[in-house]
Amino acid sequence: MGYFKSNRQTENSRNNNSTVVQKDKSNSSEKSSSSNSNSYSESSSSSEKETSDNSEKLSVSTLTNKQNAASILVYGALKADVPLFKGNYELSLKNSQLYVSLVKLNDDETEADETPILYELAPGQMDSSCGYKLGRNREVYFYSQVKNTPGFSRIGATTQDEIVDYINSHHLVDKVNEIANNTVVNGE
Repeated sequence: MGYFKSNRQTENSRNNNSTVVQKDKSNSSEKSSSSNSNSYSESSSSSEKETSDNSEKLSVSTLTNKQNAASILVYGALKADVPLFKGNYELSLKNSQLYVSLVKLNDDETEADETPILYELAPGQMDSSCGYKLGRNREVYFYSQVKNTPGFSRIGATTQDEIVDYINSHHLVDKVNEIANNTVVNGE
């Protein structure tokens, strides 16, 4: 968690009225750009693994839902070095699968700067322990379960632009696509 400038926590437990929904693919590409005021520090994690150089690059405007989920997982694991993201990343590669559950939240479970959907990530058909929410201006808010706390808590933030820049500059596009090709999004 040392890579996060923001360590604000919110408790977001699902109640019986929460529903699973499918994300509108246009949401990711129609957002305006935002500042990087809540981005990660520039220091690198010792666990970063660069893959072979490739000419393919990701673009925020053309990311699929699956690529977006995979890129957020890779960034959370390698750049931010968040243990739950790292564990899910390693298991996703080992099991060749990533499941994304889209959970519609009530207003009291959502911060003003977030969309009301929690994207829960799991490296197979098991309970998720980490996830993310998207902001209204291309922000990405990282969430994980905190011991002895119900639901998920916000553990940090960055932007989709920062994530894509990191993936491209560290030659991780193949890793993102490998995970994305084995991703199941509930509702798709």
